[in-house]
Amino acid sequence: MPVPGPLSGVMQLNYNEAMQSVFGAEYQDRRSPMDDEGPRTYVVIIAATNQRVVFFHSSGVLKKTYQQMEAIPLEQVSEVTINQGMMSRNFAINFVRNGLTNSLGLSNPFQVDQNNLKNSGSLELGTVKSTLDALIAARKKEVGAPATAPAPAPAPVPAPVPSAPAPAPVQATPAPVPVPVPVPVPAAPAPQFVPPAPGTYAELKYKLNMAGFDVKTIRCGRCGSLIFLPDQGTSIQCATCQNVITAQEIMDRAREALR
Repeated sequence: MPVPGPLSGVMQLNYNEAMQSVFGAEYQDRRSPMDDEGPRTYVVIIAATNQRVVFFHSSGVLKKTYQQMEAIPLEQVSEVTINQGMMSRNFAINFVRNGLTNSLGLSNPFQVDQNNLKNSGSLELGTVKSTLDALIAARKKEVGAPATAPAPAPAPVPAPVPSAPAPAPVQATPAPVPVPVPVPVPAAPAPQFVPPAPGTYAELKYKLNMAGFDVKTIRCGRCGSLIFLPDQGTSIQCATCQNVITAQEIMDRAREALR
């Protein structure tokens, strides 16, 4: 698949990079100045290659121009999640950058005409997820595959050396064979539970699960964006406003809300 014409001037492919899919979605930018209706919503074009996912937003009315707003290497993507409720068609691309987990939330995906990138029909969330999941798995396999080592050369076979005739065997009385005495094997100790380290997201999820709660997402305290909770680590960064949220901060917020 070639780079769509409207993006040919702003998207340069890397070595061995090839276009795989192009579609559109809505992105709510909470970092931009808000008006009376709340955060501004952009229509973005998403170009997925065999190496990365690149996001573009357009400007202009009669003649649109495109600018790159984000590029995520596929090997940094941890998962693609969807939230398809009765009135919701949201999905998120979760990725790790500089040791911090980020989440880029999008909604209402749609197909585009390759010639002018115009909306040509709604796109199912399941199709978006399966397409990106396949590209992510292939890229991680490609990056993580070990190099093939050359086969070792065969060892030289030594020439046979004639041996002296063996002496006649001497008959001897066989020694008694000792009977082995079974030694009891001690039972392996039962595995001991190791509690998660304090102040981590593992501890937060453990305590919530022990209380009967299955919490997977939170809202950013600064901009209100939806953030998916990681299973490990002590902090997570909001992809929308770059706010860093620690596991301890969430515990304190929950404790304060239940007072």
